[in-house]
Amino acid sequence: WETEEEAAGAYNILAIIFKGLDVPMNDVPVSVKTYNRVIDHLHKDGWSASDEEMKKLKRLCEQYLGMNFEDE
Repeated sequence: WETEEEAAGAYNILAIIFKGLDVPMNDVPVSVKTYNRVIDHLHKDGWSASDEEMKKLKRLCEQYLGMNFEDE
């Protein structure tokens, strides 16, 4: 990750995916670019999710991390 803020945002995304919403989140803005990098890394490591699971993840990231996927 290029910055500590970007790493903290990546942690937030990974926390939602693997731990759920009951873990403390970092108070940093999270970009769609960071989200896409996290998902790309996970796919390279063999992780997969259905289209429905990915939609749910995006909704959670919008709701809990303030992300905006509309411009994607």
